Amino acid sequence: MKIQTKNLALAVALALGSLAGAAQAALVTTSRTWDLSNGQAGNNGPLNGGPVSVASGDHVVYTVDFTGNQVLTIADGHELLWTALEAGDNNSSYTIQNVHLDFLGATAVGGAATSLFKSIESGGMAHLGTAWQQFLNPGQSISFSSFQLSFDVLSIAVSPHGYARSLDYASGDHVSFSVNTVPEGGSIGLVAAALAMLTGVRRARQRRA
Repeated sequence: MKIQTKNLALAVALALGSLAGAAQAALVTTSRTWDLSNGQAGNNGPLNGGPVSVASGDHVVYTVDFTGNQVLTIADGHELLWTALEAGDNNSSYTIQNVHLDFLGATAVGGAATSLFKSIESGGMAHLGTAWQQFLNPGQSISFSSFQLSFDVLSIAVSPHGYARSLDYASGDHVSFSVNTVPEGGSIGLVAAALAMLTGVRRARQRRA
């Protein structure tokens, strides 16, 4: 009877420990605005909303938006897209899993994937993220207005760990950015007036006929 009681107590303790560990896990969301005109190769900046704290077991969702209506285009040819949160020290060796990279507002050419996936990756030294290399095939390219990285943190050398900035890096034989021009309100009004005028002219001709 005593043995059964001890086993039951041990089972309850383990269950409570598992629940406590699960309760500590959190969803960490953060973002950054990247001005592509400042450079695509090795551009870093502060996170929107300030620093975030990430611990082992957390799920991280990190979104990168481009300034204004900028669009980044990457075509096949030694392409590399690197994105990571920066800790500012060398104590952040880590392992992440279920890593997803989603290109948002994307236009894909040649069957290029708009989502990438890695099951697990380890790294370290002042960052928390991953690099995507050679992810396009010959004839493929992808243009996108933002992207989102998400992953589960399996472990961090120092947990929790603070991250205040990010490093985003795009390189390759064919990497460029453009700005989508959006008509101003006045321009839209002129176009609408012109269309209305054309419609009126057509109706008048139809009546005369």
